[in-house]
Amino acid sequence: MATAGDDHIVRIWNLKTGTQVHQLHGHNGWVRTATFIGSTNILATAGDDGQVIRWDCVSGRQVDALLTLDHAIWRIAVNPQATQLAVGGFTSTVTIVDLENKQITQQHQHPTSDIRGLAYSTTGNRLACGGRDGMIRIWSTTTGELLSTIVAHQRRIRDLNFIKSDSHIVSISDDRTLRVSPLTAVPTNKNLGYSIALEKQIPFVLTVCGSSQVAIGSSDNQIHLWDIDTKQQTRVFQGHTGSVISLDFSPSTDGLTGLLVSSSFDTSIRTWKIQTNTEEVIRVSKQSAANRK
Repeated sequence: MATAGDDHIVRIWNLKTGTQVHQLHGHNGWVRTATFIGSTNILATAGDDGQVIRWDCVSGRQVDALLTLDHAIWRIAVNPQATQLAVGGFTSTVTIVDLENKQITQQHQHPTSDIRGLAYSTTGNRLACGGRDGMIRIWSTTTGELLSTIVAHQRRIRDLNFIKSDSHIVSISDDRTLRVSPLTAVPTNKNLGYSIALEKQIPFVLTVCGSSQVAIGSSDNQIHLWDIDTKQQTRVFQGHTGSVISLDFSPSTDGLTGLLVSSSFDTSIRTWKIQTNTEEVIRVSKQSAANRK
């Protein structure tokens, strides 16, 4: 596990034992975002100094400075094929970098200079971006074409992700709503989808936990688990004493449970075991003789 923050240091941890393995020094500003590249031990980090740095988490050494931009970076995302990395932050441009040759391959222009939400589809052929204007824009990662624009929120988007086999996008915003937006094959100007009110808390971070379940970290120091099909909150995790600002989810091998990892302004990292509410496929061999046809 990797953590980072306002002390400019990236820390590598053994998640099972809770022991710190490495401290990585190289950034000279707040580190806002970190992600592992595919299933490797290579970590990419970025933040206020505009650098995207790659690290070898086994040796604890810096691999390279992949990219240096003239603005603070809020979010980076790596496609599922681990071939490209997207960068968004306090500028109107989302930059796409080829991870092998370190060349910029695409740059997407936005009408807002505050991009917080950035996510690849599970196929890697689409990139979703969201920012201060409350709009979600979907881009083709192969052609660079703008595929659709979704009117999602009335205020700044904090985070977003694809869900339900890439057929929908879930997003959270300063307007205190969770938005579920279907992705239609044909672009439409209709405001499709629905919003779920999140009451008084401001949502900061979102992660998908199964086929129709999302976890949201909020300003009320809690993690809220929502079922987007039933539009019901199913569980609340309490324990943090500061706003929850980072979440990640690791599913189990059977896909029925998983480990949710959270961090907070209280400077603690916590883990939670949850059910993914993924439907189990019943094989014929599991059915009773009476049910077989």
